[in-house]
Amino acid sequence: MSKLQGKTLGLKKSQVRALEKLQRRKIRPEQAVTLEFAREIAGLAAETGRCIGVVVDRRGRVLKAAIGDAHKVLYPNGGGHGEIPAAKRLSGLRFVHTSFRDGEPSHADLVLLSRYRLDALVRVSVDAEGGPEFVRTAHLLPPNPEGKKIECSPPMRPTELPEDFLEEVEALEEELGRSVSGLKVVDPAERAILVGVHAGPPGPARELMDELANLARSAGIEVVDRLLQRREHPDPRTVVGSGLLEEVIHRAAAENAGLLVLDQNISPVQSRNLQEATGLRVFDRTMLILEIFGRRAVTSDGKIRVELARLQYMLPHLMGRGSEMGQIAGGHRATRGLGEQKLEVERRAIRRRIDHLEEEIERIGTRREELRKRRRLSGIPTVAIVGYANAGKSTLFNGITKSHVRAEALLFATLETTVRRVHLPGGLHAAFIDTVGFLRDLPPILLDAFRATIEEIDNADLILHVVDSSNPAFPRHIVAVEGTLEALGLGSIPRLVVFNKRDLVDPAGIAPIAARYGGVLLCALDGEDVKSLTERVERILRG
Repeated sequence: MSKLQGKTLGLKKSQVRALEKLQRRKIRPEQAVTLEFAREIAGLAAETGRCIGVVVDRRGRVLKAAIGDAHKVLYPNGGGHGEIPAAKRLSGLRFVHTSFRDGEPSHADLVLLSRYRLDALVRVSVDAEGGPEFVRTAHLLPPNPEGKKIECSPPMRPTELPEDFLEEVEALEEELGRSVSGLKVVDPAERAILVGVHAGPPGPARELMDELANLARSAGIEVVDRLLQRREHPDPRTVVGSGLLEEVIHRAAAENAGLLVLDQNISPVQSRNLQEATGLRVFDRTMLILEIFGRRAVTSDGKIRVELARLQYMLPHLMGRGSEMGQIAGGHRATRGLGEQKLEVERRAIRRRIDHLEEEIERIGTRREELRKRRRLSGIPTVAIVGYANAGKSTLFNGITKSHVRAEALLFATLETTVRRVHLPGGLHAAFIDTVGFLRDLPPILLDAFRATIEEIDNADLILHVVDSSNPAFPRHIVAVEGTLEALGLGSIPRLVVFNKRDLVDPAGIAPIAARYGGVLLCALDGEDVKSLTERVERILRG
């Protein structure tokens, strides 16, 4: 039998035995709670001065009991009873708990109901004599036009509880199943709720959320909801406020989502707190980009760089993986001393792997440098195509070089640098390089993953900075790319700004901006536009 959850300090032995006895009880399942059982837990709550809670299955068996303080009791979600079922099912469990004052279920109660998809939450209020005064129930609702997610009952006397509880639960589960039966079956781990915290005006914040949604889509994740909160400073514990956190839990339950993605980088402690509070996997912006890299890497160089970036990211986040990392590894204490924590064992293994990968990257870098030296000795000028992610760099590269590198409307569709030699219209030969798309606020770990791209740009004679002129945020994208180039010491290389996707914008509005940058307005899919660009590139290279 599972142990009673909660602190029993200060209780009499008889009280502890009575609480443990609850876990061997069975109640009639046709009622949310029977009168006899309501009297028993109300009496124990009054005697101990603490709230009591029990988890009951549909056969009426008490699976687990917990004791809290005078104000609340936490749901005992260990021992296999904390799993979150799919959207078309309920958990098959109800949580019955006491309260020392009557009233509608609290926010914490409703969050609990949503998070674990309980059959019902049953609240028994304790009167002044230590008996059960009122019983209130709450249960989830299927999708409805009003958008109401939870139904709460009025207060009922314990003697007035109906005996159709199981019938109502089964009918509700059937209705939930019908409401999602027409939907494509998707693993909750691939369905995400996006959350952003911003201090400025809402316009730029929404643009950043659009970018986060595109990143998620590029990682093969389905975005089911977006939540945006305005705060001057993120909450140091959970980034977002408690109200939004509750909303995340409700939405995740309603949408069968198993992933929470934040539009910022968070600390290991914040990651752990968010996982514990929501029951969801948590990705920050860096982790999401690494997920894309992991799915897109094809060459051995790319795979090594992605693995290295992942391990460098994981190292400080090990502490956020839960208390199991603090368990003692090794033999018995009496024969092997104190042993060592699993955390330290894993840290050392990761550091060894990082050292090995860095040696591999150094060897690959040496080979790449040899290839660059050969190009320099041949006298062939090099043109690097750079730009914000999804600006159309690979499409332009294909148009110039007549190649067929991957070009999709996804962020980071290209992860590997590709070099092609081109015979320009005036007879000059040049090497064109397709590079990885840039992104705002790239942390150092990801910049290292971009190292191959950076090394290629460093040797370029000209940079073609491609801009998606159809994106309203393109001015900020230009600033992000130019700032990254400057930070990497590449600001002195001549560049030509190419405003792409002219077919999707009003040329009269973009042409003056392109002229101000001394740039070119074109459509990378238009052969005449591409030819005109290569002629201008040739003039620049000859000059």
